[in-house]
Amino acid sequence: METKDNISQRWADTEAAARYYNYSPKTLRKNRSIYGHDGPLVWVKLNGKVLYDLFESDKNLENLSVGKS
Repeated sequence: METKDNISQRWADTEAAARYYNYSPKTLRKNRSIYGHDGPLVWVKLNGKVLYDLFESDKNLENLSVGKS
């Protein structure tokens, strides 16, 4: 699950999502606290565990990069 080309799961926990996006887990937590659900990363809280939807987050990030061009 480390590369974007060979993704085997749609949902990832904070540590796996941080490795996928090449961020630190601390950055993802801060992003959640500042932007909540209004940020480009799609996440849910399930039984006290935060899970990121990698497919939808990738779509949002791609739309943001296309909009800036």
